[in-house]
Amino acid sequence: MNDISDENVVRVDTFIERLHNGDLVIRPQNNDDRNIAEGLSQIITIYLEENEPSKKIRDADDCLYWINSVFINGIVHEGEGLISKIKECKESIAQLEEVNSKLQEENNKLHEQYSKLKRDYDKLKKDTIRKFGGGRSLGDVVGR
Repeated sequence: MNDISDENVVRVDTFIERLHNGDLVIRPQNNDDRNIAEGLSQIITIYLEENEPSKKIRDADDCLYWINSVFINGIVHEGEGLISKIKECKESIAQLEEVNSKLQEENNKLHEQYSKLKRDYDKLKKDTIRKFGGGRSLGDVVGR
């Protein structure tokens, strides 16, 4: 396949994916529009069923003719793209879950460090009181 043929296959695949995702919708307004939409539907079906590369390229070229027709005639419109939005949300959720997991792990490590420091502090305090006595604070004046 040459670059243009590869590009045409990619363009058709992208268009079909956008239709399936609801990013694009076909809204025929009259019989001519319906005929164009039906022609596009038929050629897309043929394209999707084809497995032989040379025929796939030919079918991609035919699809592009019909795709251009629906655009030129104003039959294709931007859709709500709910499937794409759901995909994006799932990706965001996965990323947030990963960040949350890392933060929980870091929090657990910090909590362990805090607990160790607290134990060390309590031991040091206890040892200091035992060694130097405990009734006075550092600010007390001795000998009064």
